[in-house]
Amino acid sequence: MRKEYTVRQLAKAFNVSPSGYYDYLKRPQKVPSERDWRDKEMIQCLYDEVGGTYGSKRIAGTLKEQDGYVINHKRVAHLMREMSLSSKVRKKKSSAEKKHIAAGYIYPNLLNRDFNAFFPNHK
Repeated sequence: MRKEYTVRQLAKAFNVSPSGYYDYLKRPQKVPSERDWRDKEMIQCLYDEVGGTYGSKRIAGTLKEQDGYVINHKRVAHLMREMSLSSKVRKKKSSAEKKHIAAGYIYPNLLNRDFNAFFPNHK
């Protein structure tokens, strides 16, 4: 897009500074290490195994528990972001739904109390 717009216009559109863009261009790209590949493989394997329901903390804990592999949950979160993985978040039931279910339920009369009155105020 640099052919159509100036760097200043693009930087303003993306809310970044032009100097930050040029600094990004000069910055060397990170070469993934063997450890990164191994960690990503283990995370992906566990993520697929549980169907994407585990987050970074739970993945780190499970890796430590099952395999004895110690990895920080922050590193797991960073690698999961790189791999575009996110856990599925369960939707909570609304309180209106709970009230609707509770409203139709009649609790058993465990104390055998008699609530029947033949006339008002005669009980």
